[in-house]
Amino acid sequence: MNDDARRRAAALATATSAILIAVKVALALVTGSVAVLAEATHAAAELLRTIVAAFAARDESRPGGTPASAGALEGGIVVVAGIVAAFASLRTLGGDVDVPLLGIAGLLACALLARLVAARVSKVAAATGSAALAADARSLRSSQWTAVLAAGALAIVVLADAAFPDAVGGLLISIVVVRIGIELIQAARPGRERVGAAELAAISDELAAGPPEVVGYGKIVGRSAAGFRRIDIDVTLQAGVPPQRMTEIADVLRSTIGRRVPGCRIVLHLRKPDKPSRKARVGDWSSRQ
Repeated sequence: MNDDARRRAAALATATSAILIAVKVALALVTGSVAVLAEATHAAAELLRTIVAAFAARDESRPGGTPASAGALEGGIVVVAGIVAAFASLRTLGGDVDVPLLGIAGLLACALLARLVAARVSKVAAATGSAALAADARSLRSSQWTAVLAAGALAIVVLADAAFPDAVGGLLISIVVVRIGIELIQAARPGRERVGAAELAAISDELAAGPPEVVGYGKIVGRSAAGFRRIDIDVTLQAGVPPQRMTEIADVLRSTIGRRVPGCRIVLHLRKPDKPSRKARVGDWSSRQ
């Protein structure tokens, strides 16, 4: 799959998230259910988290990804939204829920849509090694399960003929929203992560089997920011490799390494020596096959 497939999958995930938010807000207005309102807040929080993570994945100029201030701002907004939803849940204890069956049907339809789109996006993410799409799929799955939780709260309202379960469901979902906000704030601060032995072996194998212009590699560093994990690799090429060929080499290595180390953003730092060194000649991949 190519970049077009990734873009289509990302657009599908974003459009689905927007549709889910709109439908859940409409259901909350019609039913007066605080659990549905909290679920709409949760869907919006997941969309914000995906946006922050997408910016982190796209940023290859700085090791940390998205600025800490941006991630902290997004996280703060989500925390405030979760707290507001929690207070709304407490204030509606004993309140009525209108047409709960409509809310149940709408939430289950939202859960089904989220599940189907998450499966599609996850498939493209696995095929392309896209960390951004993997995050999109996780967000949609999260919205799927909390939508089921909200539908369950409304089902208990119908069975028990009482509105109390609706408020409880709203509180539980509000806790999830607050947790997402805290995770956003914490993840906005970039930090290093250990690259496992199996990952190092897989990266080494792919570099060794890669284009013949690759003559060595240096640091392999794992980093995390805004909920994303990326691996930076210093790769040394033969002297005299033209820029167009360097781009082709980078594309090949990102694709092959991404398949072996899924769920990570692979960032390559290609370097060319001024002249071939003895060390480079000794380390030529053709002699290591």
